[in-house]
Amino acid sequence: MLSASLTKLFQPVSLFAVSLLYGACAFEPLDDVSLQQSTQFENDHNLSPEIDVVFTPPLEVIEVSGFDAGGSASSSVDFRGAVPLLSAFSLEYVSPDHHIRRIRVMPGSSSINFSFYDKNLDDDYRYYAKYVTVPQEYILHEGYLSGTCHNHHYCTVSFAPLLPGQVVALQGFSVKFNSGDRHIDRVAVYEQHNLWHIKFSDDSGDDTFEFQIKYALLSQNLVDVLHTVAGYSSAQSDSAPAAPDLRVLRGFSFDFLDGDEHLEEIAVDVPGSSPDDLYVSFHDKFRYNGVDAFFWNVSYLTFN
Repeated sequence: MLSASLTKLFQPVSLFAVSLLYGACAFEPLDDVSLQQSTQFENDHNLSPEIDVVFTPPLEVIEVSGFDAGGSASSSVDFRGAVPLLSAFSLEYVSPDHHIRRIRVMPGSSSINFSFYDKNLDDDYRYYAKYVTVPQEYILHEGYLSGTCHNHHYCTVSFAPLLPGQVVALQGFSVKFNSGDRHIDRVAVYEQHNLWHIKFSDDSGDDTFEFQIKYALLSQNLVDVLHTVAGYSSAQSDSAPAAPDLRVLRGFSFDFLDGDEHLEEIAVDVPGSSPDDLYVSFHDKFRYNGVDAFFWNVSYLTFN
């Protein structure tokens, strides 16, 4: 059963910023990896990132949730001509945990698309995503990156250089092993130093995977403060204080501490969690055994 809600919000305001970096969970240094990639800019608007005016764009929130019997799912939505920015997501197997071949949360022109499966594509899962939509005239660029990461824990991919006053926001992502499925050690998509970092691996880190990223460039004039929260958990989930306003993801990173595991759920913020906390979940079926500890890191922004 698909449920969807659309709520209009105006002028979210925050002066609260959190900055936590815990050693090994911090975003990692750059690395050189052989890549096959394509880059495409979809929009190029004339809003200058350097003008000294604070904008408060009209924002809408779209949430979709549902259930799929295995493989990929798609929920139809009406973005009303606006640009969707990823705010929260969750993918969770209904039955016990499994290997993973693909993880995807990606907007289309009139849909939000999900994938969470092993090589058999036959395991029930629940999906959820929350998007904040911003009118086209407030977006500087929309970009798309795709490629293949060969035999490495992760790849770094360059994109059009950020100009002063430009900010990156994540729209969607997909990571997929080229063949078969695996235990999971790390999953990450984030931008740092004008490079996208993509991680998707088991403990060996020697498997080829494909990736897709959609992102948008915003003017700093729209943004209150850029935030980073991070932590460590020995249970199924964790949370940290966060700005209570509407949040848009800029990137995330999950890393099991003691090697790879099956995966039952991966999530950044879910309905019902406190608006004053940012909630994450990353676990196998033994969610309460205190053994499968993980590091996590999430960067996000809030609007004026």
